[in-house]
Order: sequence, then C-alpha cells, then structure tokens
Amino acid sequence: MNDVAEDATAIDEKHVWWKRRPVWQAAMAVTATVGVIVGVGVIDASRSIALDSAVTAFDDASTKFNLDRLRSFGAIATADAYLASAAKTLEVSAGKVLSEDARAALQVRIDESSKAVKAAKKQLAKDSKVHRTAKPTDADYWDRPDEYKAAAAKLAKLDGQVGKEVTGIPAGIREAQAAVDAAVKAWNDEQARLEAERKAAEEAAAAAAAAAAAAAAAEEASWSDYDDSDDDWSPAPSSGGGGGGGGGVDHDEYVWTTGFQSEIDACNGSVNVSPNYGINGIAEHWSCGGWDFPLWAGATVRVHGAGFDGLYRVEGIAARLNQAVATTADLPRGFDLVYQTCLNGSSADMAIVGLTRIG
Repeated sequence: MNDVAEDATAIDEKHVWWKRRPVWQAAMAVTATVGVIVGVGVIDASRSIALDSAVTAFDDASTKFNLDRLRSFGAIATADAYLASAAKTLEVSAGKVLSEDARAALQVRIDESSKAVKAAKKQLAKDSKVHRTAKPTDADYWDRPDEYKAAAAKLAKLDGQVGKEVTGIPAGIREAQAAVDAAVKAWNDEQARLEAERKAAEEAAAAAAAAAAAAAAAEEASWSDYDDSDDDWSPAPSSGGGGGGGGGVDHDEYVWTTGFQSEIDACNGSVNVSPNYGINGIAEHWSCGGWDFPLWAGATVRVHGAGFDGLYRVEGIAARLNQAVATTADLPRGFDLVYQTCLNGSSADMAIVGLTRIG
C-alpha cells in the first residue's frame, strides 16, 4: 500500500507539473515580450532625439538664409535706386560740363555696379531655388533624420548676403555724382562769367558808339572853323579874336607811352611810334583826340611826354597816306616831329602833320 501510494503521489505531482507548464511558458513569453517592447522604445527615443536635432538645425539654417535674403533684397533695391539716380544725373548733365572726365567716371561706375547687381540677383535666385527644394518630403518622416541633417548642411553653405560690390554701390555712386555736380557747377559759373562779359562788351560798345557820335558831332562843328580848299588846311578867316594864329598855344598834346597799334587803340592819348617809324613821330586815332589837333600851318602845339616836351609850330599836312599800301619809306622827313591821325577815322587817308620845334 505504501509503495502504491507513493507511486500515485508521484503521478499526481507529475501531472500537476504538466498542468503548471503552460503557465510557466506564458510567463516566459510575457517576459520576452516586455523585453522587446522596452528595446523598441529605447531605439525610437534615440531616433526621435536625432531627428529633432536635425530638424532644428535645418530650420535654423532656413531661417538664417531667409533673413539674409531679405537683407540682400533690400541692398539690391537700394542699389537699383542709386543706379537710376546716376543715370538721370548723366542725362541732365549732357553738354553742361567743361570736361567729360567726371561724366565718364560716373558711366564706368554705373556699368560696373550694374554688372554686380545683375550677378547678385542671379546668384540669389539660384540659392533661393536650392533653399526651396532642400527640405525632405514628409513621407517616412521618422526615417529621415540623416536627410534633414544633410539638408541643414546644404543650407549652411548658402550665402544669402550680397557682397561689398553691391552694398558699396550707394557710396560709390554718391562720390561719382558729386564730381559730376561739381563739373556742372563749374560750367554754369563759366556761362555766367561769359554772359557778364558779353553784357559788359555790349555796354562798352554802346558807350563807344555814344562817344564816337559825340566826337563826330564835335568834329562836324570843328570843320566849320577850317578852309579845306587846299592841302595846307589854312584857318578860315575869323571875325572874332579867338586863338587860331595868335601868339598863344593852340593845343596841348600829351604822349602817354611808347608803343604801337595796341597802345594807340587804348585811346589814352598820343603814342610815341618812333621805334617803328624810324623818325620822331607820335600818333593817335581821330576819335581819341586827332580831330582836335590843329592841322593848319602856323598853329602852335605844346607837346608833353616821351622826351618830346616843348613848343612846336605846325607846318601843315606833309603827307596823306593809305595805310593799306604805304610803308615807312613814304613818311615825310625833315621835321623835328610828325603827328599822325586818320582823317575822319579813315585809315585810307592818314594825315602826317609836320612839326618844327620852336621852344
């Protein structure tokens, strides 16, 4: 009985063990499953961190590029505005400078700056296209940290900022424009000076015309005192007791300098022309005083200056020459001094008056 009983017990325990096995196996299975789930969770967390870091780097690079690009658009727009202003400066300054140097320099600045702006726009458009296409697609988002990392690195290489060749355009244009403005001002100042000279010349011409008219009137009046029936220019009979052929001095003649045509044209008095004529001679224009010089024989003239100071007797007109054909060889000789003037202002009828020193 005891042996049988023991066997029965053993069978029962074995039976129980087999009954319990499924529970054990289930426990083992649960334990394994928990281990797999935990492992997967650790892997997913690590990948999430990597993805988040890559996405953040991409977003930062994208934001920086966008900000740089906005600044570049502003710099390019400013450069375009300055280029338009420079072109207008060239347009309005055409024909209004004394020298084209400043305008040429501005044109070179415009050409170089325009090329720089064009190149910057082209590069910015190219970089913008890279920026638009750099972001990975949303498909399989969790499997793309490496793609985001690579995209962030690509954006980091982009330079959304334009260089000094564009940002420096406003200062360069201003400098070149200032030079053109200065050249235009110099031209305007010159035009004002020329206009002032023109007006002064007109006023001088008007004054000279008035003086000539007055001289002509005085000459016409003086002719009534002379008898021009012969070349001796004898004084007409006088009914009064005036100067004429009396014992007093009929005329004072002042010789202001030695020279020739330009000094005669200065109209300051007689000019000593002896070095040019080879004889002692003085000359002045008819309108500058020649009309008042006594031409008749016997008149007395006191000469002042140029070493000719003294009293002279007029011997009358010794020669009447045409300036266009006469030479110094035609000048009359044998006088202490000769006086020359163009009768009535005509160079074709130059009176050479002989003078003899008497005191």
